[in-house]
Amino acid sequence: MIVSHARKFIFLKPEKVAGTSVEILLSRHCGPGDIVTPISEEPLRTRHGGRSPQNHLVPLARMSAGALARMALRRERPLKFYNHMPADRARALLGEEIWRGYLKVSITRNPFDQAVSRYFWLKAQGKTADLEGMLFDAPEHLVSNRRIAPAEGPDAMDVMLRYERLEADLAALLPRLGIAAEEAARLREIDAKAGIRPARASAAELFARRPDAARLVGLLCRDELERFGYALDARAAHELAPVHATG
Repeated sequence: MIVSHARKFIFLKPEKVAGTSVEILLSRHCGPGDIVTPISEEPLRTRHGGRSPQNHLVPLARMSAGALARMALRRERPLKFYNHMPADRARALLGEEIWRGYLKVSITRNPFDQAVSRYFWLKAQGKTADLEGMLFDAPEHLVSNRRIAPAEGPDAMDVMLRYERLEADLAALLPRLGIAAEEAARLREIDAKAGIRPARASAAELFARRPDAARLVGLLCRDELERFGYALDARAAHELAPVHATG
């Protein structure tokens, strides 16, 4: 998560959408007063000139005696802002003036492809061995990104970048933030969390052998499929619009 007061934008990061790469890129353009939350790839962020986590902890002056005691025992200061923070929580902490006045940015991805990405991520950690089992055991993961970065409602994002054409969408967005469009090309260099999913592991092929799992994704992710023109055998129907903006 990033809140840039200087450039007046909020970036909320859903899961399995290449959000870490975008966050690293955006953190390169943050100032000392901006909010930058920790990520697991801090060494990668440092190599690419990104700003380290800052202004994301609960201020000591606002902590109760009990909270200070717990912090001392755990030897860890509690977070105020954190990675994958949902929009409703961010809005409550930032306040209406900032929430309404800043450009709210996030990323969307074909739900079928996102499910496959999550599967290989968990498989690499030894947490699952079956795509269908993963989906039916924890179907809530298919819709969890709606809370992090909703496309509609009172907490909706203003701009949804598409994973399928992330560099182009980002290049269209960056000038609105006062950043050169050419900076989007850095995504190719950063490429956080690359190499986990086999290059030839297509969603269409994997779900073709798992029709029940495909039906589950289609049912639970109907809103995303319709809103962004996604389908199992295609990336996105809206190939011409560089950025999808709500409202």
